[in-house]
Amino acid sequence: MKYKLLCMITIIVTSLFTFTLTYATDQDTPVIEDPVANYVYAIQASADIGISSGTAIATARIYTSSKSNSIDLTLKLQKKSASSWSTVKTWTASSNNTSLHLSKSKAISQGTYRVYAKFTISGNSGSEVIRAYSEQATR
Repeated sequence: MKYKLLCMITIIVTSLFTFTLTYATDQDTPVIEDPVANYVYAIQASADIGISSGTAIATARIYTSSKSNSIDLTLKLQKKSASSWSTVKTWTASSNNTSLHLSKSKAISQGTYRVYAKFTISGNSGSEVIRAYSEQATR
């Protein structure tokens, strides 16, 4: 009996701490293509979308270690067309600090949208690229 209880507790605890990282295609949850833990410079990265009164607000932020020298960001607002995504608007930003935050707005028509952010981080050991997608939002 104690063995069965121990096995059940182990399974429950293991399932609580297990997660699967998926690639953004048609999912409704935000995602980073690769776990940030696998990078030299990146600590945390995200892409978010908000829609209010016919305006989409696209936001991207990243935090890096002190080993990074620069961050380049390409931020895209994308609209779903059938089963694919087309870019509605693109913004860029750069920083020589250890963080970068960009928030931009755009008037939009009816439809389903998401935000795509591509961060390129450079440092003494080379560079790395992180891609992040927001959840989908509908107007």
